[in-house]
Order: sequence, then C-alpha cells, then structure tokens
Amino acid sequence: MSFMYGIILSWIDLVYNNTYIPNFVEMGALLHDIGKIGVRDEVLFYPLKLSYEFMEEMKEHPKIGKELLSSVDLFKDISDIAYLHHEKLNGTGYPLGLASRDIPKWVRISTIADSFDAMNSARVYKKSMDFFEIKKELIENSGTQFDKTLVDVFLKNVNRIV
Repeated sequence: MSFMYGIILSWIDLVYNNTYIPNFVEMGALLHDIGKIGVRDEVLFYPLKLSYEFMEEMKEHPKIGKELLSSVDLFKDISDIAYLHHEKLNGTGYPLGLASRDIPKWVRISTIADSFDAMNSARVYKKSMDFFEIKKELIENSGTQFDKTLVDVFLKNVNRIV
C-alpha cells in the first residue's frame, strides 16, 4: 500500500510544481497510518461497516501516529501527515475539522494518494474499485474532500503515475 502511495505523491508534486517532493513527505507516506498500531485488531479487521464505537476508536489513529512520530527527532517533520491525513477540504474530516488552505499542501496531496490507494485495494470489508469508479469518486469529491487542482493534476497524469 505505502509503495503506491509514495509513487503517487512523487508524481503529483513533480507535475504540479515541477519540483521533486521532499524526502520527509515520502517518509510520511510510508508511515501515515502508523497510529493504527494503537487500534485493536478487532477494530482494524472488522469485516463490516464499523459501528459508531469502533469508528471513534479508529479515529484515534492519527493522534496516536502524531504522538509516536513526534517522539522521534527524525520523524517530527512528518507527524502532521500522519495526524491530518483524514482532514477534508470542507471541514468535515478529523481529527481537527480543518478546512481548505488550513490543511497543509503536503497533507492535501497525501489525502488523494491515500484515498486512491484505499479505493484501489481490497479490504476485509470491501472489494477494490476499478479505475473508472475511482476516477468518478475523486471527481465527485473534488472541492469537498479533495483539492480540485490536485485531483485534476493527478487525473491528467494518472497513466504516468500508476
């Protein structure tokens, strides 16, 4: 999962800014879900839609990830990627409910990569989606969940990315 995530991050940034992505962002891609280590297996591998209680426990993984990464000098720069990767542009994400430009650029890029990877991967509770379903989901959620400009860059270059 994280390998694809890192590739997507690198290409989006290369095309969007014509620069290479900083190493700390690629490391953030690899470790963005490290906080799941603090979530019970019963919740992580639950085969159905999560109950309210299970979802509340799952929503703790960004905070746990930030705490873990912030405790190591080498990883302090990537702790916000782990902490904020479930934020949405319209402010309905978690853990802080940040909106729009309050969400750092690297996190907005990471959110697209993480979401693409999640939709492209089978889970205990769901099948993987095909590319056309993923594309539709990204477009439908541009401007609310995802940064529209970054989604446009991703979709225009997806054949070179994946």
